Amino acid sequence: HESGGDVSDPPVLRMLRRTELFGIVSILISILLAEGRREKSTNAQVARLPQTVTSLSVHAVKVLNHVARLHLSTLQETLGACRQQELYHLLVCLLDYSTAR
Repeated sequence: HESGGDVSDPPVLRMLRRTELFGIVSILISILLAEGRREKSTNAQVARLPQTVTSLSVHAVKVLNHVARLHLSTLQETLGACRQQELYHLLVCLLDYSTAR
């Protein structure tokens, strides 16, 4: 079973695997866990994210949810253990941000 998936898989699943879910996790890491945002804010105020970052994050999570609903094993296989940890940290970051609002 290669990283691109089985040739009998639908083309969309092979594309999701080959592109690592369109690089969504990497994009989210870049914009949400960038230097300066990794540190927890010491004061009570949480830095406000730009609307474009918030919107992109919401849409990215929706895409990941749709992939999971379409074919859960593709999402799990593509993320692997390392990316699953990164996704966990991203989701915690988003939840912390959302509840602080």
